[in-house]
Amino acid sequence: MEIGKILLLLVDDDAVDRKLCERALSQLVMEIKEAENGSEALTLLDRDFFDCMILDYVLPDFDGLALVKEIRKRGYNVPIVVTTGHGDELLAVEMIKAGAQDYIPKDKVPELLARAIKSAIESQKLSLESDYYKNFYENSPIGLFTTTVEDGTFVKANPSFLKLFEAESTSDLLPASKIHVNPSLRSQIVEMVKKGVVRNLEAELYTIKGNRIWISLTAKLCKGAHIGKCQKCLANCPGNQCLEGYVVDINDKKMMALKIQEMKKQEIASLQEIQQSINQRLKDFDKAS
Repeated sequence: MEIGKILLLLVDDDAVDRKLCERALSQLVMEIKEAENGSEALTLLDRDFFDCMILDYVLPDFDGLALVKEIRKRGYNVPIVVTTGHGDELLAVEMIKAGAQDYIPKDKVPELLARAIKSAIESQKLSLESDYYKNFYENSPIGLFTTTVEDGTFVKANPSFLKLFEAESTSDLLPASKIHVNPSLRSQIVEMVKKGVVRNLEAELYTIKGNRIWISLTAKLCKGAHIGKCQKCLANCPGNQCLEGYVVDINDKKMMALKIQEMKKQEIASLQEIQQSINQRLKDFDKAS
């Protein structure tokens, strides 16, 4: 992941140690703002959005652990790298638990600090992206799912998918045959997906309560399935090839279409009866004349 210019907050009451950190970061493109204590650091965090923060564990007005907790309490997500003196490592581990990303003994700052800063920023970006997609997945109005290719077992399904199929959890969807009106349908879908993405395929399925519904299905093989092995796309992935996609409820649309089709059939039948009646009257008229 490429990192652009960095705005860094350096918090340390020792001017010599601050210079040591600045020299260690000289190869990175960044602007550094300094604070000599926790209060100054909090003031600067109120004013600017920092890409990362270097925090000395020992400060005149805060110990590092209390400051990390206060920063997180205020809702700042800035990545924090802690620098510690000799013997502070156990305390630094507590800071990691409180929300810091990394810690470095001060005698290792020249060789490790730049790498730690880049790693902390990259990890933070990945975490934010992960939270974004998780939020999208959980709150999407479209039913999203992942199943194994082998037997259709549901590995994952979002709330909209569960609601559509009247299920409380993914385990309610097991076995997968519960929702398939035609057992061969899933096999047909798998064969189609192996040749490319299936888009807007209309299918009639069951909910787990036995109600028939119409859905529009779009699906594809997950990354790695094309080469015959899974890339662990999910935390609970079984290691098999997976099929992932989404379904849209088209039940009302389909029911309306079927109703219109039935009305047309009835109208045609009525017209045919009228035509037959007219033909019969014409025949009767011809006979009478």
